[in-house]
Formats: sequence, C-alpha cells, structure tokens
Amino acid sequence: MKKLVIFLLAVSLGLGLPVYGADGAAWRPSVYFNLNEVAGDFGMSVGVQSPLLLGAIGARLEGVVQWCNLPGSTQLWYPYAVLRSALTGYSRPLGDLRLYGYGGIEFAFPQLWMPQLDTKSWRFGGFGGFGFEFFATKRICYYIELGSTGSSAKSNVSESDARLYRNGFQTIAGLKLYL
Repeated sequence: MKKLVIFLLAVSLGLGLPVYGADGAAWRPSVYFNLNEVAGDFGMSVGVQSPLLLGAIGARLEGVVQWCNLPGSTQLWYPYAVLRSALTGYSRPLGDLRLYGYGGIEFAFPQLWMPQLDTKSWRFGGFGGFGFEFFATKRICYYIELGSTGSSAKSNVSESDARLYRNGFQTIAGLKLYL
C-alpha cells in the first residue's frame, strides 16, 4: 500500500497537476481565438480544448481560415479552410506563465472558396510546436505559439510560379478563455 501511495504521489507531481487558482481554472475546457502566419500566409482560427487529463494532457480541435499570398497572380490573396486536431502537453503554471508543446494533424480544403488555388479538393498535413500562456486572470490568458506546419499542398495558379503553401514556420498569437 505504501508503494502505491508513493507511486501515485510521484505520478501526480510529475504530470503537473494544476496549481493555478483556487478553482483550478487552468485545467478546465477552453475556447480560443488566434491570428496566425504560416510561411507568409495570414490566417485566423477558433477552437476548443478538452479539460486537461491528469492536469497536463489536452486535446484540441480548431477551424482555420487562411489566405494564401501568391505574388504575381491576378488575385493577391486566395482564401482556404483548414481543420486541425492536436494533442497538447502542459507544464505546471509558473506564476502567471505556463509552457506547453503540441502536435497534430490537419486537413486543408483549398477548393472550398477558390477552386483555382489547387487541383486537389483537400490536402493532408501535420504540425507541431511549443507555446507560452500568459494569464491575465484565472480564466483568461494570452498565448504565443511557435512551430511548423508541413503538407504536400502546392498552388495551381501559375505553372511558372507554383509554390508550396501550408508549409513552413508558423507564429500564432491568441486569446484563450477557460470555462
């Protein structure tokens, strides 16, 4: 019995059970909005995240509207939709700051609004990175994420200027509300 108690205590401390706020708001379900940039393309997204399992592991689902910037094309910005799903691992809060890492899969739908952007109706890819949450209150935080996205998405607008999109370094800044 003593070994079981020690094991459970070690697991609890090692997985970072939440310590932020008396009501544990930092591990509840959340909704968020962000602005992002992926390899020169602007976007914005909304998403939801599950409560944190063991105070450290969450699942998220988000919808993104991205604008592909193709220099030299007749239309400067080509909008397309992206659906993303990820697993996220959080540290214990360090005062008003919390660190985390994430990774997941995504489906891009380039022909939803602009059929001329790509020859395929959807593209598959992956993404990952790390982030910082800055708590303004027990339930509201601002966050910054840095990472990368990769897929086989290639523009179809101009043969001479065809380029990959949904590929490269990504920066994200957003606002999250813990419910």
